[in-house]
Amino acid sequence: MVSILGGGLIGLTMATVIFIENSACRALGYTPFAKLVILGLVSGGLGSLLDSLMGATIQQTLYSKDTKRVLTDEVVVQTVKEVTVIAGRNWLSNNQVRTHSGQLSKED
Repeated sequence: MVSILGGGLIGLTMATVIFIENSACRALGYTPFAKLVILGLVSGGLGSLLDSLMGATIQQTLYSKDTKRVLTDEVVVQTVKEVTVIAGRNWLSNNQVRTHSGQLSKED
């Protein structure tokens, strides 16, 4: 929900700046500005959804039986003895998932 609102805020910011800076755009009415806000809302939601789906499937999540917590840092994983895979495949790191989901959700 917050990612959708964040995308909407970015769309609203773009619309406001264009409205202030460009008198030709002001003459078009509110429709182009509403489209920017909607585009921001959709992109924020889509990016969040893709990030969640990719993180659950192609990013490996590990659990330490010793410390009883989910491990996200590879340095920590190397120092812990008993580690169990609880979800996903070891194809992408967390940073790679975020990068790919961001790239796939942006609209050109």
